[in-house]
Amino acid sequence: MSLKKKAALSMTSIAVGAMAVMGGTFAYFSDSTQAKSKFTNGTIVLNPKEPYLENFNISGWKPGDKLIANNDNQEPAMVLNNQGTLPMNVFMKLDLEELNKTKNSIIVKELKFGDVDLLAKWGLSGEVTLAQLGAATQNQDTKVNGNTVSDVGQYIGYLNAQEDGKWDHIKSLKYTLEFKDTGAPQNELQGEITDLLFKFTGLQYDGITYDYQNLSNYSTEGGGTYYNTNNVNTRPGQTDPTPPPVPAPEITLSKAEITNQQWTKRTVNFFWTEWDVTATATFTFSDGSTLTDTKKLTDVNPNKDHNVKFSVEKDGKTYEKNLVVKKKN
Repeated sequence: MSLKKKAALSMTSIAVGAMAVMGGTFAYFSDSTQAKSKFTNGTIVLNPKEPYLENFNISGWKPGDKLIANNDNQEPAMVLNNQGTLPMNVFMKLDLEELNKTKNSIIVKELKFGDVDLLAKWGLSGEVTLAQLGAATQNQDTKVNGNTVSDVGQYIGYLNAQEDGKWDHIKSLKYTLEFKDTGAPQNELQGEITDLLFKFTGLQYDGITYDYQNLSNYSTEGGGTYYNTNNVNTRPGQTDPTPPPVPAPEITLSKAEITNQQWTKRTVNFFWTEWDVTATATFTFSDGSTLTDTKKLTDVNPNKDHNVKFSVEKDGKTYEKNLVVKKKN
């Protein structure tokens, strides 16, 4: 083969190779898609922070004194407020100075979180001293997602995340403390300062699984964005929380009064007449309802008042009232 033909074949090979490379780059079909998703982390925010959380500084404290903190915003009941987006379990720890003596003479007469009696919940009975309460909250561990959280104190209850029209995200620690008078000299306690440090910790609930049971795209078909449909305040192991039934308010008797009385004269014989009186008493109850009872007295003195017992029955309970039937005018 001549040199000229070899050169021509080489050029042809190079051209075919170049076309093959070009074909490898552009000669295929393709398509693509993507989905952008996100997680928004919840928040645990236990308010108010120090120094705005209610506290007290009582001077002149002496045997026989009592501190009552039952009324929010009027007494030092500690009002806790969940300002986060997640519900929380709340734990309390009370720190006291080890060498303090007065803590053994201060009696915890009452301790509640919301409506829960914490002394009963923790099995503390009799005269519970401040020292005993502090000891009961020390070295208490709990678990979150199976992991130990150490020394958070005693569990006192929970705070829901905020929901419209509900107030379960706010609860207060209410208490009554009394400096016990032992009936004996307590002079060794004069001038002593008792420092109390209440520590509150809010912890998340255990993690849950999201699947077809609590996810929805709000469509009968697939596709689109799936949102979690669970109530964030559902407590572990429970269905969606429902508020406990509100007990019917106790119905009491508001007032009872004679609303009508009528005197009538009867002729017994040509020489003798007698007076009768008919009186109606109206009982008004706290729910706005009323009931009446009518009594008739015969042959009574019209010139004097008469004490008469009236009674009505409501919801299986009998209400009685002694009322005065006034003399005839």
